[in-house]
Amino acid sequence: MNLFVSGTQLTQPAPPEAKFDMAKDHFYTRRRFKASRYSQNHQPFRQPNRRQDAMKIYDITVPISAELPVYPGDPSIELERIMSLEKGDIANVTRLCCSTHIGTHVDPPSHFIDGALSLDELPLETLIGTARVVDVGDVPAIDAAVLNRCDLNGATRVLFKTRNSDFWPESKIFHEDFVYIEPDAAQRLVELGVQLVGIDYLSVEKFNFDEPATHLVLLGANVIIVEGLALRDVAPGDYELLCLPLKIKDGDGSPARVVLRSLNQA
Repeated sequence: MNLFVSGTQLTQPAPPEAKFDMAKDHFYTRRRFKASRYSQNHQPFRQPNRRQDAMKIYDITVPISAELPVYPGDPSIELERIMSLEKGDIANVTRLCCSTHIGTHVDPPSHFIDGALSLDELPLETLIGTARVVDVGDVPAIDAAVLNRCDLNGATRVLFKTRNSDFWPESKIFHEDFVYIEPDAAQRLVELGVQLVGIDYLSVEKFNFDEPATHLVLLGANVIIVEGLALRDVAPGDYELLCLPLKIKDGDGSPARVVLRSLNQA
């Protein structure tokens, strides 16, 4: 830059060229920048205004945490904060270590059957659509006799609400006496043309089984299984189901965010 003072030209040296330090300036290693001009404009999240005739949405997903019980033999859930805004890092980043069958999750046929459909091959048309929540009452297991008392006419997706739902979300221990689905009930569901079956605990199978017969019957007919649902606050009836697991290539299972939306206007 050139300056003129009393007719005399002065030359000001150019500023030194900025240098980029990869280690220092990398997004996940540099110190948190001062964001006062951003934070002062930050507004708390507000729920959008809902019309009186809006359909109600039920989140039937169990929150993932380190305290969440897992099926015996599966690895425990580990959540580790590896970066923290509080400590001066640029962002909050957490490492999650777990099996693919924790909390609310999906079992594709490849979970028990070699060469069958894997998680990433599941049809979205089955994971999304009308589903029927069926309250079976206080029974130790769901067998064909229990199904005979249920209205399953025309249902292609069935979610069983049992006393298991009272286990969520407070319990931090695994309950071995959970309600499960007997193989004869699984066979009956297949015969009825059901394409997706859900239950409100970590397995459709009896605990300490000798053979995973219920899984084999359902998955052998390409019936998708959704386990670990939280149905305590959901009344029996028909809803729109939206069940979206992670798209894990060749996956044998995945946690999923599962919601129900009422079909009738509130």
